[in-house]
Amino acid sequence: MSFIEFFLLLCFVQSILLAISLFSLSENRLANRLLSLQVLVWGSMCYYRYTVFQNADYILHHHFLLKFNNVIFLMFFVFPFLYVKYMSLKVFKFRKKDILHFIPALLAFLAFLPFFTLSGEEKIYLMTSPPTAYMKTVHFIVDNIAILQGVIYVTLSLKYINRYHKQVKENYSNIDHLTMYWLRNLILLIFAIWFFGTLGSNLYTFNLIKDYYFDFLFFLVGSSIYVISFYLFVKRELFVTARFSKDSTISTNTFKAEKEQLEEEKKDIQLEDSYCNEVIRKLIYAMEVDKMYLNQNLSLNDVSQAISIPRYHLSLILNKKLNNTFFDYINKYRVEEVKKMIQDPHMDRLTLLAISFEAGFNSKATFNRSFKKYENMTPQQYKSLHSK
Repeated sequence: MSFIEFFLLLCFVQSILLAISLFSLSENRLANRLLSLQVLVWGSMCYYRYTVFQNADYILHHHFLLKFNNVIFLMFFVFPFLYVKYMSLKVFKFRKKDILHFIPALLAFLAFLPFFTLSGEEKIYLMTSPPTAYMKTVHFIVDNIAILQGVIYVTLSLKYINRYHKQVKENYSNIDHLTMYWLRNLILLIFAIWFFGTLGSNLYTFNLIKDYYFDFLFFLVGSSIYVISFYLFVKRELFVTARFSKDSTISTNTFKAEKEQLEEEKKDIQLEDSYCNEVIRKLIYAMEVDKMYLNQNLSLNDVSQAISIPRYHLSLILNKKLNNTFFDYINKYRVEEVKKMIQDPHMDRLTLLAISFEAGFNSKATFNRSFKKYENMTPQQYKSLHSK
């Protein structure tokens, strides 16, 4: 057994174990069960590729897999997209209209049904013979639908993730535990597999590439299974709803409020300049006198309640009048606080990380990014510059 055969078989087994783990999670059931189905899709693709390396008797025994990959491929993006959609919108109940996403795969199954009903010997004979006009047409349609799906689903998935990140930045001052960057990277990996897979299929038609090109692609498919496995067992909190509950940092109510804000913006509400100036005055007082930014878990809702201003008004003023998100506005104050503490001789005993926590940051990554954004240098460079 070659390395790639062993790896593909291992990926198939891992996909089953991972799917069971995701399916059994009591939190965020809908999204995680959709993801478990996607993992099984990848696992089945790996197993299909594994059968290619086996002898004729083995393939004959598993003839039910022949052409089935063409149907499975039309679900390559569906489950990841629905997972992104349900996670970013905090949807906990399957929407009937989302069944429409599975229609292309169902139609492809029906189109290949005459082939699926054949015996193993008949299937192998057809696959080793020149394709019929019917099969050429079916393959052409399925391949083009797959191309269209890739563009549409990746675009929509990234749109949902970007909108989610925007909402988080509009409402929270520390966001590292709320981001979906891992999911964005996974979507981009899936897109890369799809792109090079589609390209390879066309090049293979003209005998421009060899089989090992597809071995590499299936290696990436299998790697996706292990990427999710890594995140599930190392960062399990990414898959659970605890961070979306009423007692957590982010909640469904926040996104309802965000929806209210968007509705207000759609109405193109006009806030009086005098009102905006008063809100800004209260906001500055809350930051410079009350030093609310020192609260590591500070949210837009906290500030809104403290200064008695509707949160969507406050968010609108931050965006339109101050050209800032809540995240950036608060962290700019924290950076200034860090600079003061670095220059304070009494703070020499503290590390930069300890200083950042004292200033309101609760993440080293956010601290470093924010500091470099506003000072064009790292915190360590700033400290070295001012310790001379």
